[in-house]
Amino acid sequence: MAKMVKVLQASPHTIIQRIRRLPLAGRVLVAMGDPVRPTDVIAEAVLPAGVLTLDVGRGLGVSPQEADACALRRPGEKVKAGDLLAQCEGTLTRAVRAPADGTLVDYSRGKAILSTQELKISVQAGMPGVVEDIFPEFGAKLRVEGGLVQGEWGNDGCAEGPLQVLEGLDLDAENVTLAAGEILALPEVTEPSVFETVRAADLAGLVTFWLAPALLAQAAACAFPVLVISGLGAGAADPRAWDWLQASRGKLSGLNAGGGADPAEQRPELIVPGEGTTPDKGASPDKGVAPVEALGLQAALALGQRVRILTGAAAGQVGKVSRLEEPLMFESGFAYSTATIDLADGRQVQVPQRNLVILG
Repeated sequence: MAKMVKVLQASPHTIIQRIRRLPLAGRVLVAMGDPVRPTDVIAEAVLPAGVLTLDVGRGLGVSPQEADACALRRPGEKVKAGDLLAQCEGTLTRAVRAPADGTLVDYSRGKAILSTQELKISVQAGMPGVVEDIFPEFGAKLRVEGGLVQGEWGNDGCAEGPLQVLEGLDLDAENVTLAAGEILALPEVTEPSVFETVRAADLAGLVTFWLAPALLAQAAACAFPVLVISGLGAGAADPRAWDWLQASRGKLSGLNAGGGADPAEQRPELIVPGEGTTPDKGASPDKGVAPVEALGLQAALALGQRVRILTGAAAGQVGKVSRLEEPLMFESGFAYSTATIDLADGRQVQVPQRNLVILG
């Protein structure tokens, strides 16, 4: 039986749709049809922080119901330290004042809740495109036509810039030039000096197929977004994705290195907006036009699919599924459903289905 496995999309021309939502109600900052850039904030919410609870009834010497009737401020109002919150007239005038600057979050049952700080939560577009739909108070659905390649890992953050694609980072070579604001794509990153070069050249971001495992912590700490397409280790770049990157050299691109709060909901990715006719959503991946939403984030393995092998002697290599096999007992003592993969060099390998990722 075919196993459901992770899908990483890679297409030079498709329709890309993404939903960006707040985790709680806030306000949407865009409208239908608005163009957006990757770093644009499309929705935000403000949470109270540094909360103070004031017993207004006790302060006024009255019941909670009477204290509510003495309120001088409404929830949502901003106050300064010393401002009157409530006042009760009688033989003696009693009052309760704000002990600090803040916002009155609630006033009920004789108690006032004052927020002295605010925590802002925002959602960025994470891609170039157009607002296709609005989810009131929560976010929007974005759309763009173009190419993309998704990755296994990202260090968070978004960027936009012209795409620079190099076989290696030999700055002494005559044909190697870097310009501030570019997004640099390399087959692999094996030396920490690459991060310093990106910082020194004021590049917008870094894309690589392979990242040396020893550099993972350093990549995670980079102030610029880093996208790793294939994974940790060493290997060859996926030829199809690499050819597309080279063909996109110089084009304005959007890099989203964030996997979202739940990696099952979003993949880090590089998007290059395109021009031309609308892609055919029924076209096969082999024709270079694969609808991004067709396979989703997981799909069942099928004959003919392009896959990447994640572990074993052939780790990192790309091939096609030629057979789906019954469970086989491995040296580990566990039995896994397997697939036979035809590699580009003509060899065949049998791999546990769980150790494959579909390249959509």
